[in-house]
Amino acid sequence: MLEAIIGSIVSSAVAELARTVTVSIAGNDVSPLVTVANAPDAIRLHVQQGRSWAGDVGVQDLIRARPLRDVFVELDLNTKPLRTRGRAEPDRSFRISDLPNVPGNIVLIGDPGAGKTTSLKKLLMLISDAAPTSQSIPILLRLRRLETRSSLVSELLTTLGLFVGVREEFADYKAQVQRRMLAKFLDDIGATVLLDGFDELPRNLVPVALADLEDLIHLCCNARFIITSRSGAFDYSIPKSTVLEISPLSNEQIRAIATKWLSGRGTEEFLKQLRMAPFYGSEVRPLSLIQLCHVYDRTGRIPDRPKAIYRLICRLFVEDWDSYQRIRRESQFDEFDADLKQEFLEAVAFRLAADGHRGYFTHEHLRDAYLAIHDRFALPRNAASRVAEELEAHTGLILESGLDGYEFFHLSLQEYLAAEYIVKAGYRNLTEWPLARLANEYAVAVALSSEPSAFLGEVVKYGIVKCTPDTDVRAPQDPSIPAFVTRLTIERPSWTRHVLLGASYCLLLGYAHGRNLEVWAEWANLTAVRESLHDFIQLCTIQRVDGDLILLRLNESANLAGGAVLADFIGALSPFTRLVIPAELYSTLA
Repeated sequence: MLEAIIGSIVSSAVAELARTVTVSIAGNDVSPLVTVANAPDAIRLHVQQGRSWAGDVGVQDLIRARPLRDVFVELDLNTKPLRTRGRAEPDRSFRISDLPNVPGNIVLIGDPGAGKTTSLKKLLMLISDAAPTSQSIPILLRLRRLETRSSLVSELLTTLGLFVGVREEFADYKAQVQRRMLAKFLDDIGATVLLDGFDELPRNLVPVALADLEDLIHLCCNARFIITSRSGAFDYSIPKSTVLEISPLSNEQIRAIATKWLSGRGTEEFLKQLRMAPFYGSEVRPLSLIQLCHVYDRTGRIPDRPKAIYRLICRLFVEDWDSYQRIRRESQFDEFDADLKQEFLEAVAFRLAADGHRGYFTHEHLRDAYLAIHDRFALPRNAASRVAEELEAHTGLILESGLDGYEFFHLSLQEYLAAEYIVKAGYRNLTEWPLARLANEYAVAVALSSEPSAFLGEVVKYGIVKCTPDTDVRAPQDPSIPAFVTRLTIERPSWTRHVLLGASYCLLLGYAHGRNLEVWAEWANLTAVRESLHDFIQLCTIQRVDGDLILLRLNESANLAGGAVLADFIGALSPFTRLVIPAELYSTLA
C-alpha cells in the first residue's frame, strides 16, 4: 500500500530539500528557510483522507452512498471538445482508467454533472493503488475550499507539511523561492497533483492560481497536474497540458449506470421511460441519471423535462427533512410547510452564492446567510447557530466537509435553488448582483422562468448593461459571458420567438468580444433563436465588418418598430455597447 512507502519517499525528498543551500533568482543567491512539520506524517494523513473521500459516491440518506468500486462506469474522453468538432468526427479517444498512463498534464473538462469529480476520485484510487510500483503520490486540492486570501502554492505547502521562508532582505523573492522549493519537492516525491474544480475558485484567486500553476508546471520535471473544470468556464491556456472533455454517455453507459444504481430493480422499465423523455440524449449526464434513478425508485416515474429533475430532487430532500422533524422534539421550522422550507433553502443558497460561497462554505458563512434573511421568514435572530446546525445535519442538501466546512452535495443543486430565488425575486433586483458573479445561476433562472426569451432580455439589461461601466471593457480572462451562454445551451430553456432574444444574443456576443464563437453557433442552431435574430437584424444596419464578426447599429426607427419592450431595452444601452453577430450567420438571416 502507498502509506507503507510514503515514509521512505518523503524522507528522501526532505533530505534533498535540506541540501538546497541557495536559490538563484534575478542574479541573487537567496538562502531558503525551510521548516518541515513532520512531512511524512502530514502526507500520509492527506493520502488517507483523500482515499476516504474518493471511496464513496452518494448523498447522505437521500441517495445512499455506494462504494466507488461498485458504481463506477468508465467514461469516454476526447481531445477535442464537442462544441469545436463535427459530430461525425470520432469521439472516443481515451477512457478514465487510461489517464494514469497518459504523459504530461491534463485538463479534464465537462458539463455540470458530467462526472468530473467522480472521475478524479477514480484517478486518485488508481494512482494510490499503483504507487508501490509507480512511486507516485497523489496530492488532492479541492479548489472550492481555498480561502480568499490563500494561493495554490501556500495551500500545497501547508498540505505537504512544509514551511518555506526567506530572510528579511530577500522578502521580495519569497514567492519565487516558495515556488522553486515546492516544485523540487513535488518532483522528488513523484507527485500527481489533482486540482478539483478550477471553475469553483473564488474569482479574485483565479489570476493568482493561474500564475502559480503555470510557474509550477514550467518548474516541475517529474510531477504532473490534473485539473478539472466545467467546459464553459474554462477559457484558459495551461502550458504543457492536454485538454480532455468528457463525452456524452453512450447507450451502453446509460444502461450500466442505471443497472448499478437501481441494483437491477426495474431497470428495463426505467430505461423505457427514459428513452421516451424529450431530454433523452446528450442532456442525460451521470449526475442527472443517478438523480433520475433515485426519483424513479421513490416514485415509479421520471420527470418529462430537465428542469423538473431539479425541482423533484429538491422536493425529496425537503420531504426527508420533514420526516426527520417528525421524530425530533424541537425544530426552528415546526411552523414551516414544505413550500416555505424550500423558499428558505432557496434564499440561503442565493445568499451564499452572491457572497462568493459557491459549493463550499463555512459555518460562519451559513450563519451570515441566515442573518441576512431571518426576518423575512419570521425566524429569531439569535437562532442563527441552531438553524445552521439543523440545515447542516438534516436537510441532506448540505454535507459536512472538513473541520468547519460544508458543501452542497452538488454545485448544480445550489445553483438551482439560487435560480428559483432569482425568478421569484424579480429581475429588477439584479443590478445589485451582476451576471459576472452569478452566471450559472442566472442561466438556470432563465430556463426556470415562464417566458425565457423575455426574461433573458431583462437579465441582460439589469444583470449586465446596468452593472457595466460605459467603457464597456471586459477583462480578457473573465469567462462569465461564455459560461452563461454555455449553461443556457445545456439547460435548454423553452425559447419562443421574441425580438429581445435576438437583441440579447447580439449584445452578449459583443460583451464577450467575439470569443468562443462555437458556443454562439450552437445556440443559433435553435429555431426560435434564429427567428428572433432575423427579427432583430431587420431593425439594424451594418456598422462595420471585423473579421468573422459584423458590428450592428440600431436604426433610428428601431424603438418604434420593436415596440415598447425593445424601446425600454434600447434605452438602457450605453453608446459604447457593441451589438455583434457572426458574419456567416448574418448572411443566412439577412
